[in-house]
Amino acid sequence: MITSNGLLPERVVANYRQVLKGLRGSGIDLVSVASIDGIGGTHDRIRGTRGAFRLATGTLGGMLELRKEFPNYQVGLKTTVLPDNIDALGEILDFARERGLFHIISPAFFTETRFRNTERRDTLELGPDAPEKLLNFYNRRDLDTGYFYSRIRDFLASGKKSWTCTAAYNYLFVEYEGTVYPCELLPEPIGSIREESPEAIWTGERAKHWRQRIGKAWPCRGCIEPGAVRYSAIAEGRSYLGFLRKLGRGKYTATLHGEGFTKYIDK
Repeated sequence: MITSNGLLPERVVANYRQVLKGLRGSGIDLVSVASIDGIGGTHDRIRGTRGAFRLATGTLGGMLELRKEFPNYQVGLKTTVLPDNIDALGEILDFARERGLFHIISPAFFTETRFRNTERRDTLELGPDAPEKLLNFYNRRDLDTGYFYSRIRDFLASGKKSWTCTAAYNYLFVEYEGTVYPCELLPEPIGSIREESPEAIWTGERAKHWRQRIGKAWPCRGCIEPGAVRYSAIAEGRSYLGFLRKLGRGKYTATLHGEGFTKYIDK
C-alpha cells in the first residue's frame, strides 16, 4: 500500500500511472490511499496547510480516474482519529462511501519507529470520552462487513483482543532505510536488508525469538493496528472465520470479495 497526503495532485497521479503501467499484466494490484483528516476546514486545520483539502480531493479525483483505466488499482482513504476530528468521523465515512473508496479509520498509534510520534502524545492522544464516541461510530451498520472494524468494536466493548497476531509469521515491517522489524509497532529490529538477505532475516535467530513473544510483549496487549489485523486474518483464520459466520450468508461474500481477502486464497 502506498500512502499520500495528496498535496501534489499532478505529480502523485503521474507517478501512480507509471507504476500501474509497469504492473500491467503482472497480476499484482496497486493499493493506494490518500490521507483525509476531516472535511473542508477541519482537514486544513489538522494539516496546518490552507487549501490542503482541496488538493487532497483533487488527488483523489485523479486516482479515481486511473481506477477506470486500470482494473488492478484499488483506491482508498485513510483517516487517523484525533481529538480534532473524532466528532466528524461520520462525515468522513460518508465522503468515502459516496466516492466508492475503501476506508481505514483508526486511532493514532505512538511508536518510536514507524510513526516517530511519541513526543506528540500529549496533543494527539484522545480524551477520556473517546472510547464511547468511537464505539458509537464503529457500531454503524454500514461498517458491519469490515473485519478490522469488527475487531476494534469488540476491543472497545470488552477491553480484550479478539484476534491473534501473526507478525513475524507471515509478514515483517521494513523501514525506508532497510531496517526490519517484526511489525509496525515493536521497536526492536531483527535485521537490515542492506546487510542481509530477506531469507536470512526471516530464518534468523532474532526473528525466531520474536515469534515466541508476539502477542505477549507490552505493545501487543492493546494493539488494534489495521494492517496487522488484516495480515493476520487469513493466516490465523479462527477469528476471521468466526466473523464470517456471524455475518451470515447474505453478507459473507460482500466482505470476502469486497475487502479483497479472496486474493489470499485464490489459486
